[in-house]
Amino acid sequence: MADLSTNASFTTPGYANTYGSVFGYGNYATANATTIITPPQRFNIYRPAISVTIRMSNDEKSLEPLRMVIGGQKIRPKDAAFLSQSLRQALGIKSGSNT
Repeated sequence: MADLSTNASFTTPGYANTYGSVFGYGNYATANATTIITPPQRFNIYRPAISVTIRMSNDEKSLEPLRMVIGGQKIRPKDAAFLSQSLRQALGIKSGSNT
């Protein structure tokens, strides 16, 4: 099993909106303006993914060279029930689920 998860990110552009009003009377005028600035925003994305290679054989001896290392210890190849349980655990699928 290999962890192929990746991290990515994207940034939305920043922008500014200005709102204003003017009041005039004769040769006299006043103005008000407000600018609202929205800065760029960065979003980080984690994309989980795994790759699983499965080797099968009717002869357990032929699988001996393919031992797995778990917790720094070499273990013998396991049967299909162990594989199913391990994949369900790695993918977060409940053991009673059929999906």
